[in-house]
Amino acid sequence: MAPRYLPCQVFTSFIEGARQIDGETIETLWAPLNEISRSTRGMSTSHRREVIDDHMNDSNWKKLVDIGKTSLLNNM
Repeated sequence: MAPRYLPCQVFTSFIEGARQIDGETIETLWAPLNEISRSTRGMSTSHRREVIDDHMNDSNWKKLVDIGKTSLLNNM
């Protein structure tokens, strides 16, 4: 029996530098949004999207700042 592959798994194997992930990393990025899910239930769609977008931007900013701190510490 031949192994099954998703289309994204087959195509990424032909792209130089492309990698496959197990999906667990993506779940950890979305986990903090569970904390705000209750507060966004009563919001309109546009307001909910704005709040989630703000939280994701904050998360990305914190990661960017941490990358800079880590880089500085590694160069010392």
